Amino acid sequence: MSEGEDFVASSQHRMRESMESKFLKRIKRRDRMARWLISAGGLTVIGSVIFILLLIVRVAVPLFQAPRAEVFSRFALPPEVPAAEVLTVGLDEYLESAFTISRDGSFAFFEARRGELFDRLTLEPPVPEAQVRGVEYDGGHIYELLWSDGSLSLEQIRFQPQFDEQGGRKVVFNHERLALFPPPAPGHPVRSLARIDAEGRQTRVSLLADNRLLVEQTEITEDFLGNRSEERHEQVLEDAPAETVTALTLDHTGHALYVGTGSGILLRWNLEEAGSPVLLDRVPAFAEPRPVTALGLVFGDISLAVGDAQGGLSTWFPVVGEENSGEKRLHRIHTLKAHAGAVTAILPSRRDKSLLSLDQGGALHLDHMTSERHLLALEGAGALRHFAFSARGNGVFAVAADGQATLWTVDNPHPEVSLGTLFGKVWYEGYPAPAHVWQSSSASDDFEPKFSLTPLIFGTLKGTFYAMLLAVPLALFGAIYTSQFGSPRLRQMIKPTVEIMAAIPSVVIGFLAA
Repeated sequence: MSEGEDFVASSQHRMRESMESKFLKRIKRRDRMARWLISAGGLTVIGSVIFILLLIVRVAVPLFQAPRAEVFSRFALPPEVPAAEVLTVGLDEYLESAFTISRDGSFAFFEARRGELFDRLTLEPPVPEAQVRGVEYDGGHIYELLWSDGSLSLEQIRFQPQFDEQGGRKVVFNHERLALFPPPAPGHPVRSLARIDAEGRQTRVSLLADNRLLVEQTEITEDFLGNRSEERHEQVLEDAPAETVTALTLDHTGHALYVGTGSGILLRWNLEEAGSPVLLDRVPAFAEPRPVTALGLVFGDISLAVGDAQGGLSTWFPVVGEENSGEKRLHRIHTLKAHAGAVTAILPSRRDKSLLSLDQGGALHLDHMTSERHLLALEGAGALRHFAFSARGNGVFAVAADGQATLWTVDNPHPEVSLGTLFGKVWYEGYPAPAHVWQSSSASDDFEPKFSLTPLIFGTLKGTFYAMLLAVPLALFGAIYTSQFGSPRLRQMIKPTVEIMAAIPSVVIGFLAA
């Protein structure tokens, strides 16, 4: 080979080596970029999964945190509002104003933070110099005042914020008398309840001094010409209990009457047909006789809360009997934490299935019916005698026997959640028996949240099992056919396709298929 040819060959060799070196460097550079990119993507995926897990923990852990109550303010009632004359108390939904109702028919309004008396309202009595003998609370700041002459008035207090020109805000109140019922003909009642339904029908139930129950109903009708007429019905319940009536309550429409007796009997009447009350239930509330001391209807007017002389607190609602007759009878459903003494008052929340109950020792309990959780125990500076629950369930105002008033702020976000409601059977309102139920939404606001995870877990496992019944045989037979009977060309097509599909999340595949 000549020197020229050697030079050309040597030049070509060096050129090839240079090109190969550049190619190898380019490949290595791309490999490093791919390695960093893949590592960054993998770390991002891992970080995203960890972040999702932390987010789930952050959302789930507060579900099991205990409710909290803090003293917002504490003050003594002024001398012009004697504690012995106070019959009940109230609290606005903004936790800015609290008030008392006294025997002389006067409302005293206090600034909640400092306890300063800023306004007073004295109601006009039905007859001169009449005094208030008792007060019942019907929700929505509606109070039923039983006067000393036997008449009953329905008084409503409304709170609303007002803003001045400088942007200052204050909460003001206004008062409206919704109805005034005259004294019943048989005599002055010991206790009296009244309701007005959506159609304007008025229902009053009075416990007379001789233990009789008097039902008065007034229906208001209007013809096509606009002429209004009233039809009154008055009847003493003939099937009333022979035992002493110790507690009674009405639902918010006045269509259902519940009564408790000194021997522990619960009775329920249907008052929906005016003038024709029907006794639906007469059941013993306890194995051994003891007085029913307090009744209250849980939010939604389906469940009845029952307090007794031994401090017991339970809830009942109608359930279809074992005889499958279609008739519903009262059954004890939930048993809540007992008090140390007799339960004297029960006040349901107007937001959920929580209950405030007071015992004769002056201790307040906050419990949730569905989860059966004892949420809080509140005690004032003295033995509490009167209490109120804010409309939003975020505040409790109470007055002790010595006139010391206390306002608590309540943080109670998830009272319906417990291990029992998440994984156990729960007897929900309207159900014939305890069940595992998931129902995250409802058509009304007064339903019971149903958050059982058991149906979700079981449904997931069941769906996975049935999917595996089909997927496993198909996958095994497909793999055997591809490896043993398929041609090399077929395997070269199927193998990478399956590997790529395995690398892509099934959610993405489903999205592309859709």
